[in-house]
Amino acid sequence: EDLQLDGTVKDDDTSSSSGDERKEGKGEDSDAEEETKRSDLLTQRLERAKKKYGAGHDKVIKIALKLVHSLIPLYRLNDTEAVLDEIMPYCKEKGGKVYIKAIQSRAFCLFKQYKFKEALVLFHEQATLVGPSAALYENMAHTFNSVGDNDSAATYFTQALQLLGQGSYGKKGGIYLGLGLVRERQGRPQEALPILQQALQHYKDDVGSDDGSSLIAKSHMSVGQCFENLKQLPEAITHIKDAVRIFKKTVGNSSP
Repeated sequence: EDLQLDGTVKDDDTSSSSGDERKEGKGEDSDAEEETKRSDLLTQRLERAKKKYGAGHDKVIKIALKLVHSLIPLYRLNDTEAVLDEIMPYCKEKGGKVYIKAIQSRAFCLFKQYKFKEALVLFHEQATLVGPSAALYENMAHTFNSVGDNDSAATYFTQALQLLGQGSYGKKGGIYLGLGLVRERQGRPQEALPILQQALQHYKDDVGSDDGSSLIAKSHMSVGQCFENLKQLPEAITHIKDAVRIFKKTVGNSSP
């Protein structure tokens, strides 16, 4: 699953999103090309700033964090790691939001490198520093899910939903979808089905369309597979056919 930036530390300079959260219509190739150009420009800016101000200067760290959030969606993880290694001591010394952004970025990078246990250590540190939030707990739930700890994943998804109800920043559709899939893996498809259906309805309402997003297709597929596990094959076939149709519409035939 894709992680998301925690709203407690997100700002316009360093925000990024997963591929599913980006605007659809331009296509993945176009998004990747634009992000590559952006990262190349930021790399040049970073080198100029380091020469002018020194590696620990606030302006340098600000550009470096922008660069990191450009590199991560491109899966340029070695480059991400190198930038973070250079700025992390300065970020830790400064503390505050700068350090929180740095450790969050490190956790994202570790997650995408399949170093889930190391990522969890940093997410727990972030939770200690900023307190609970729906987005952070969703990230932790996805990470627990990745190490096969379904019970902890379900706990954090459930707490994320509770925090959403209290006004915390987060993505309701992603939390519903994650919790539903975990319940299914726990062997509780009857409980999973209405949760997955809530995710599907949320994405339809959010987009204002029944077929305008690949997230709707993804949810249809999950609902269909749950119906299949419940031996309700007509319903399963309907949802899976809808998923294939919407995937073709939103991402084309070239994407798996």
